[in-house]
Amino acid sequence: MIQIRDLLIQRNGRDVLRIDALDIERGETLTVVGPNGAGKSTLLLVLARLLRPSQGDILYDGRSLKQWDELDYRRRISFVFQAPLLMDMTVEQNVALGLKFRGTPKEETRVRS
Repeated sequence: MIQIRDLLIQRNGRDVLRIDALDIERGETLTVVGPNGAGKSTLLLVLARLLRPSQGDILYDGRSLKQWDELDYRRRISFVFQAPLLMDMTVEQNVALGLKFRGTPKEETRVRS
């Protein structure tokens, strides 16, 4: 489902994350652990397309992220920040807001959240 090849992330001219190869299969659960500064959040930001790699490629469902339409890709993934930055609401309200952004009818939003 997700393949990472020769990935390099640089910030301020410094290498902050390097991954030679990583495959995550459909249905597989991956846990990323490590000390502060190890690149855990950087990896998640790259997968969410909130940060661009300096080199390498990421394939999602067999297609390079470079080939995906930004909105189409983001509709297929999700990213939850560790600390709430903008939405200081209940979990139910946050779920409902996400569904509202996607144009889900009010009744369906009520049932799903």
